[in-house]
Amino acid sequence: MRVFNAYLVFPALITLVMIQSLHALEALSPDVAYYASIVSVWKTQDSVSVKGYRSAIEKIAPDLPLEIRTDLLNELDQSEIPDSSTAALEQIYLKAATARRLQLLEPYLPDSSQIVFSAHGVWSQIYNDNANERGGDLVLITMKGGAGTPSVLVQGETRDPDVSFDGKRVLYSFRDMSSGKNSYHLYEIDLHSKSTRQITTGGTASDYRHNSDVDGIYLPNDDIMFCSTRMIQMGDCLDDNSVTANLFLCNKDGRYLRRISFDQAHICYPSVLSNGQVIYCRWDYNDKNHTYAHGLFVVNPDGTKQMEFYGNNSWWPTALYYPREIPGTNKIMAIAGGYHSGQAGIVCTVNRDLGIANGEGVTLLAPVRNPKDDTEGVWASTLGGLTFEEYRAKWGPYAFDPAAFPKPNAYPNDYWTSGPYIWPYPLDENCMLVCWSNGLLFMTASGHKELISSGPCASPRLVLQRPKPTIIADNTDWSKSTGICQVMDINISQDPLLKDIPAGTIKRLRVVALEYRTGPSSGAGGMNCGPGSINNGGATTPIPIATVGASWDVKKIIGETPVESDGSACFYVPARTPVYFQALDEKGHVVQTMRSWATIMPGEVNSCMGCHESKLTTPQQPTSIPIAVKRGPVPLDSFYGPSRGFSFTKEIQPILDAKCVACHNETTPDVLDLSRGTVELPLGPAGSWTKSGRTSSKAYQNLVTTEDWDYRGKYVWWQSAEDSPLLQPPYRTGASRSPLISLLDAGHNSVTLTKEEYDKICAWIDIGVPSSGDYCEGLTEPWVSRIAAREAERRNWEAQEKRNINDLLGIPNAKVQKPSSLKGRSNNQIQLRAYLNPVSDIMVLQFTIPDAEVSARKPQEQWSLALFDCAGRLLGNITRGQIKAGQHRVYVNLRNDQKAVLSHGTYFCTLKTPGLKRTVKIVLVDR
Repeated sequence: MRVFNAYLVFPALITLVMIQSLHALEALSPDVAYYASIVSVWKTQDSVSVKGYRSAIEKIAPDLPLEIRTDLLNELDQSEIPDSSTAALEQIYLKAATARRLQLLEPYLPDSSQIVFSAHGVWSQIYNDNANERGGDLVLITMKGGAGTPSVLVQGETRDPDVSFDGKRVLYSFRDMSSGKNSYHLYEIDLHSKSTRQITTGGTASDYRHNSDVDGIYLPNDDIMFCSTRMIQMGDCLDDNSVTANLFLCNKDGRYLRRISFDQAHICYPSVLSNGQVIYCRWDYNDKNHTYAHGLFVVNPDGTKQMEFYGNNSWWPTALYYPREIPGTNKIMAIAGGYHSGQAGIVCTVNRDLGIANGEGVTLLAPVRNPKDDTEGVWASTLGGLTFEEYRAKWGPYAFDPAAFPKPNAYPNDYWTSGPYIWPYPLDENCMLVCWSNGLLFMTASGHKELISSGPCASPRLVLQRPKPTIIADNTDWSKSTGICQVMDINISQDPLLKDIPAGTIKRLRVVALEYRTGPSSGAGGMNCGPGSINNGGATTPIPIATVGASWDVKKIIGETPVESDGSACFYVPARTPVYFQALDEKGHVVQTMRSWATIMPGEVNSCMGCHESKLTTPQQPTSIPIAVKRGPVPLDSFYGPSRGFSFTKEIQPILDAKCVACHNETTPDVLDLSRGTVELPLGPAGSWTKSGRTSSKAYQNLVTTEDWDYRGKYVWWQSAEDSPLLQPPYRTGASRSPLISLLDAGHNSVTLTKEEYDKICAWIDIGVPSSGDYCEGLTEPWVSRIAAREAERRNWEAQEKRNINDLLGIPNAKVQKPSSLKGRSNNQIQLRAYLNPVSDIMVLQFTIPDAEVSARKPQEQWSLALFDCAGRLLGNITRGQIKAGQHRVYVNLRNDQKAVLSHGTYFCTLKTPGLKRTVKIVLVDR
């Protein structure tokens, strides 16, 4: 089996091969597959129809090995062929083009090398039911003499092939619609025997679209990660045709199938990085514009550490698709594309070391150029019809920054490009496989093309053995229903998030959960617009739960937790729940809000240095253990009752009834009517409402009515659902800027609110002025019954998933053996973790010893902690202790407690008991 390494290329050997294979200067045989298409691509890019054959030959020859170049030019010159002798010149040209092709392909696609792909074309916009798009035959190309011979491995609708690390198997999705099997499921084919097996099956939804499994990838620990629609969810900004997929896990046989990402919209195109993480595309528009929200995220194979990789607070690229790591580098190759223009675009590389937003570190390929020099993308000339000065005057200085945009005198565009490339597969920094409208290409970064196959093509993969990436230790405990969040110092942040905010201003953190819609949609709705609606016209809002430009999703306040005097916080959060955080001041007003979400896995400990601190620099380490970390995690304080969807009618209207309606009612002239009367939920500026399909109260309508699609109303200012994607300054909107709150703070006709009443009104504004606390409130039949039926199907899936997790844990009566990588996952595994990592001096080592380990040991036996360098040399014993069940914490000063003088670098701490050993990597940085 050939082991692929694109960097082990020996020019002298290649030249020898070329001399041997082209000594007679033979042209590519017309009998090879795709011959006419191969030659057509040659002639097009060599401009033969414009410049002629002689010019093309003279262009090719200098880059060929000396002997071949000499033979070609001799044949051209000695024959004294006039330019009018087209047939004779064409034969010499074909020999030259063949020599060039073999020279390019030999290091990457020698004889017997193979490529697998699915024979289907580019799909439409990502929101259009991406997990149920049409597939095609699974095709294998075998190379010989610079040409590929196709064979069909699987007929029918396949998609998303992935090759196993040993190069012997291919994972793919398949459906047979002719037999009524309309949902995609995961399959695997053995490339030697050609035998296939089905890996995933079934589904609980009555609509086949909500049972599909796609985008499967092999993980280094032999599990499978994939995208699935089984959780029954629809996108926020489209009707019921927008079926959403999230990330799931199962073992190699399809067991223990469970969801690991809880995301608002489509997740797609996962790929394993060499460090063991998985990179994928995430559509993320919680309280920001939906168009410029297609960034890259990474996650550990167990679902932990879900975080931004590139472009989550960025105007450009509009979207990034099909990310894959370039072998031997830390760079990513992807497609830079548009949003509503489909999933094709321009090949690019992303170097995260140079930045994570607005084109920093992005290089466009074919030809190689910086974004500022690009002329192929469709860059806008205005900001939604406004000049920069007009836009800045309307929306403020932080909505768009020309200095941060990659191209001078240009602006973001929804339809930035629609092609021509899809699914790049990097071979190294200079060469790739990539699909386009006419087939599969081998292409250089400069843009030279060699056609490999003609016809529809998607997801090309080399069939070869390759090293397994790093296996990241599993840090989940699926027996738990919570995880832990730690913030070391919330005052650490990027500008302008806490610009000019003194330390100590933030007193509490609020945790808000997002509840996503199942559908179906009635088709009624309006249009969300705001500062982020540049050159895209806004977003439709089917049966919305709030007014125009307000909250997309039902929001539940899970609770709050105190921020300690040093800025630290440590608290439990519900696992497998999308949550976001809001930093509150002493009045309970939002200082800053997280316009995204995080998902914590069961048993995960997620640590942040601060409030969206820089991902590219190592922040200054605390000089002591943060107060909250030293204290340990605490449960969240409830927000005036159990967690619930925030409903204006149930939470705010009773306050207005008790304190306001006596004066503010429909019978009192010239006052704001705050009564309950039932009216259509407003979806647009005053006088331009569209039908929302949902009712609310008069009070809600009158409080949120705005002018010109603005989120800054006469009474309340909320966080726009279509806000700029850029990081925003503190106190920009919300309760702190709302005229209603200013009026109440100043005192209004002797109205006295309790703390609970005041907090609820402020919270309602700060989470996006929702009207409904669930997706049925305010609707009528038949939509209430239809949504309730879809939600019941979601609960059926959740019940099935619970059984899958019970099998994973091996609870009583579960007759399924756990895979070796997960055995003992529940409460019988010692887990060693290090906090403040990277660390400058003081850190915490935490581990839990289960009861089973204690019962297996003698009373005098001990555990020990020791420190090693990266070569495995013992630097010193940290401490030891008696084996007792429960959680243990050890505080270590790496600068003072160790006998050796430690410089910055990588070290390893090892925990040993007589029966077990656990190791954690520690990165020591300078103060």
